[in-house]
Amino acid sequence: MPDYQHDKIMKKYLIPLFILLVAGCGRQSSKQKIATQPTETTESIEKPNTQESDQVILQDSTSGTAEMKSLNDIRFGNWTEKDWFDNDYFRTLRTYIDACYQGEIKDEVLEPYRFALKGKFAIFNAEPFIGGGMFIYFVFLDAPNKIFNAWIYSCVTEENTVVDYQVRAVDISEEVDISEEEAELTKEGILSIIKEHPENKLW
Repeated sequence: MPDYQHDKIMKKYLIPLFILLVAGCGRQSSKQKIATQPTETTESIEKPNTQESDQVILQDSTSGTAEMKSLNDIRFGNWTEKDWFDNDYFRTLRTYIDACYQGEIKDEVLEPYRFALKGKFAIFNAEPFIGGGMFIYFVFLDAPNKIFNAWIYSCVTEENTVVDYQVRAVDISEEVDISEEEAELTKEGILSIIKEHPENKLW
């Protein structure tokens, strides 16, 4: 997807909407999230793989050439606007959070917020990650003053099929942390934004 089309879609995520409520909360605007890869990875929930077991999985590279498509171009190049609001990366994150709540996975970052895991979350921002897959900022309705991020990886086969979605890491986003002194972002405020902009689903 061309940069200008991607930016147009990203502006419809919750970050610019939250700016109306939260002073000083900027958005990440690059097409690919360039960030330090998390040093601690979580256990992963993989989407069941229905492909042949001997399929060849391609490897992501941060030094692709102009002659060769990056794997993120394969993952996201044909996405429609609807795909950016409803996709298997978001569903994989929901499945992972459910597993954490049910005690099937131990996640040290999410454990202190276990009270919020059963409830819904909203996508604060989402974009392709330079390490492969998608980098997601999200907020729980029952813990609205804390922004989390997650790296969701997906594999790409030789046939350019996207398979095996995995949660690689979850963390608290320090750069967009919302303290009580800065703002009072509430569950009601988030629900009001979602109602006005229904393309932003609750998960």
